[in-house]
Amino acid sequence: MSDSSSQIQFNNLPEKPENTKAWQLRLQRWMGQLDQQLGPPNDIMLIPTENELPDVVVVVYHNWQQPERTLSLTFGVSECHEQANGQYLPELALLVDSTSTKWSEYLGYLVVWMRTFEPFQVGSTFDMSAPFAFPSLMDGFVLDSLDDSLAKDFPKFKMLTFKLKYLQAIPIYRLEQQLLMKAGLNKFKAFPGFEPYNVLRPNIAESITQN
Repeated sequence: MSDSSSQIQFNNLPEKPENTKAWQLRLQRWMGQLDQQLGPPNDIMLIPTENELPDVVVVVYHNWQQPERTLSLTFGVSECHEQANGQYLPELALLVDSTSTKWSEYLGYLVVWMRTFEPFQVGSTFDMSAPFAFPSLMDGFVLDSLDDSLAKDFPKFKMLTFKLKYLQAIPIYRLEQQLLMKAGLNKFKAFPGFEPYNVLRPNIAESITQN
């Protein structure tokens, strides 16, 4: 990791008990691995919390794999867990066909709003109640394991003695949640029209109702 990216991040850390040298060391080590495996990020966001939980960092890679595709990664979910589940700690990844920074911001806010002392689970849905980034009308997320096209190029991270396991946050329409819960995640992903990175795809629930 370059000294400049580290300094930019640490200069913006609020004065909180959790932002100790140990927390900064974990963050620095994680960002160093990102630099080595993915290259320097285009942007680094700090999403402050209003409670005593550690803050959320989101790193953003524009034009990842192809033009106008953005990859966002969080650091902060894993910091709120007292125990590791299966010797790994969770984080979130978001890949979208969009250059809007709003997607990355909402990913950070998703962590701030929804994280608890239980790891995020595959199939969990989150309703944000408002569209994330115009012209997309998507206003929800579902969590899934990394799909094959993302996992094959995705680095394996290790933080101190624990591995980080990334879950993929897939944007969906809020009105698709009922259909998703009824059909199950795998069947939902098999419906015609589902494209995990296309933030302008039609609403599957509406398409099925109309047909």
